[in-house]
Amino acid sequence: MSTLIDEIIERMSRYLNRELSDADVARELCVGRSNVSQWRKREYVPYGELIKWASDKEDLSLDYLLEGEISMAPDFLRDSEYELASLDNMVHHFIYGEDRKEKKPPSESAINMMLTKEYTLLPLLDVEASAGSGSTVTKENYTGTLVFSNDWFRELGLVSSKLVVIKARGDSMIPTICAGEFLVVDTTHVEKLNDGIFVLRLDGDLFVKRLQKLFSGGVKIISDNPAYENQTIEPSDLQFLDIVGKVVWVGKNL
Repeated sequence: MSTLIDEIIERMSRYLNRELSDADVARELCVGRSNVSQWRKREYVPYGELIKWASDKEDLSLDYLLEGEISMAPDFLRDSEYELASLDNMVHHFIYGEDRKEKKPPSESAINMMLTKEYTLLPLLDVEASAGSGSTVTKENYTGTLVFSNDWFRELGLVSSKLVVIKARGDSMIPTICAGEFLVVDTTHVEKLNDGIFVLRLDGDLFVKRLQKLFSGGVKIISDNPAYENQTIEPSDLQFLDIVGKVVWVGKNL
């Protein structure tokens, strides 16, 4: 079964009207041949190199190159792409008894996809963190993107590839966080816990809460809404505190 990077290289080949070997791909993207072999092995998509390569092609859309959006294919390729898609769907239906979905969700590497040198797209996940009694995660699909300035990342010392966007639900963090607001979460591993607002995982549920480190070595879980009781995790129970990431933006810097 082909991977996303295999499919992208195949679209590069069709655009250039010649079969590309790994060495050819390496020359096109100005990297070493071993890089391409590793990308295929790890199923990694080098979005930065691909976007730079495509930016020099006036008739090549990123929607076509990266996601296979046929309607955005170059004019000279569109008819053949529709024919290939029809054949591919027929084979898929024969094997699985159902039509192939029009779009495949992008790989996790899409979080590092750049629009330009000035802006970066962050992935919007179909996930909600509860500012209340907990939100069960049933799926983690990529549903869109939000665009942010690279200057903002540099100002706060953030790495864009570690950031995702989710939605809040519930009212336990009012007035700081309201239901439906977007949260930018820094998923960088927390080596040393500092006070702040974090997304937590407990028994398959996601919560967004304020954490305060205590002198005892424990952690206090705080709801900004006074109608909710705070909780304390003793030092002996800290291994059960699963921190997904730190909230760094809720329509405003925190």
